[in-house]
Amino acid sequence: MTTPLSLTLNMAMYEEQPQASTPREENMNHDEARRTDEEQPQASTPREENMNHDEARRTDEEQPQASTPREENMNHDEAQRTDEEQPQASTPREENMNHDEAQRTDEEQPQASTPREENMNHDEAQRTEPCTYSAATASACSKASPSITENTAREAFIRYADNKCCCSTVPAKEGVITGMEAFDTYRYRLVTFRETRSTQLSFVSYHGQDVDAPSRGAVPDIWDITVQPPNFFKEQEQSVRMPHTSYVQDCPSCSGSGKTQCTGCAGLGNVICVWCGGLGSRIWPNGVYGMCMTCGGRGRNICWGCGGRGFQTCLSCVGSGKIMRFTQLDVKRTNHINNKYVAELESGISEEKLQKVLGKMMHKDICQQVTYVKDFADPAVVEASKRLVREHQDAFISNGSRILQQCQTIELIPITCVSYTWKEKCFQYLVYGEENKVTSKDYPGSCCYGCCVLL
Repeated sequence: MTTPLSLTLNMAMYEEQPQASTPREENMNHDEARRTDEEQPQASTPREENMNHDEARRTDEEQPQASTPREENMNHDEAQRTDEEQPQASTPREENMNHDEAQRTDEEQPQASTPREENMNHDEAQRTEPCTYSAATASACSKASPSITENTAREAFIRYADNKCCCSTVPAKEGVITGMEAFDTYRYRLVTFRETRSTQLSFVSYHGQDVDAPSRGAVPDIWDITVQPPNFFKEQEQSVRMPHTSYVQDCPSCSGSGKTQCTGCAGLGNVICVWCGGLGSRIWPNGVYGMCMTCGGRGRNICWGCGGRGFQTCLSCVGSGKIMRFTQLDVKRTNHINNKYVAELESGISEEKLQKVLGKMMHKDICQQVTYVKDFADPAVVEASKRLVREHQDAFISNGSRILQQCQTIELIPITCVSYTWKEKCFQYLVYGEENKVTSKDYPGSCCYGCCVLL
């Protein structure tokens, strides 16, 4: 039997619709829904939502925020600069380059010199450029104030008066010093130790010794001959025989005979008696005229110079009749000293007095050929040094002369003019030199005149 179409549709719709639950099923569904609601998160109250919101904000602040593109660029640039400032690890090639550069820098820096290298450098610098004078030393040469005290000046004055005859020491002891003024003087001294060589013809007596004839070789130059090494700044003379210049000849003094006529008797062998004058007789002290007992009445006596032979042994050849001639080389080593005083002319002291005293050594230079002092405190000293060095080199460097050593010094000679009063009169005296010598032209303590000269 066929089921109508409308009935089939109703049945299908009925099956799809939910069936009404029984009371038991509804209770079960209600319990299950309650458990499901408990498991799901409950909706927060407004107060809980505010608390959760604050806690979430604090958590977000603690966590790093995502940077914007601009901030990322800024952070990147800052990190790049930091990396550039930090030393990067060098590659092997860069390390080699750095090592070479450091080595060049070390080579450019002055290395510590040994004492021998310092002396060599000092001598070489002196030969190549003028001697310089440091500013510190120049400032020490100031002439602003006297170099001695009043007590020192008075003691020197007392010694001066005590060493002079006919002078009282009372003015030196009791005079009132009213002023002291410095007139310090520089003394520039240049000493040139020079060697000169010259030749002359000489001879010695010949007695069969070896003859260094010209046939043995060429005659060397005078500066190629070795002589005794010099003792610097000590004058000495030396003579040597030049090689290959000797030859033998007859003695010209005796014509090869080895004898010369006696000059005392002219070859006669006897001389006139000095007591009787050749008469053979004389008046004796008792007034009696009789024979001369000195000559025995002959009037002549035997010549004591030749012993009656009438001739003497030749002094040139010493009786051999032969001499050996040769060229002799004469070597002389002498000092040439020049002093230049740069003084205050107002002091009135003479250079003769300054030559007898010592000064404080300010500069000393010794080498084969010195160069003039440069940049000294006093320009007059520089000018004197330049002039004297040039004059010595022009005068002592020639074919027959050479400079072995030179020494230049600069001394500061203290000079103090002391003014004093004695019996209401004004006087002055000078104290000069390291020895504190004194000179005075008008010392008031002289008790007599003409018996002494105050120096």
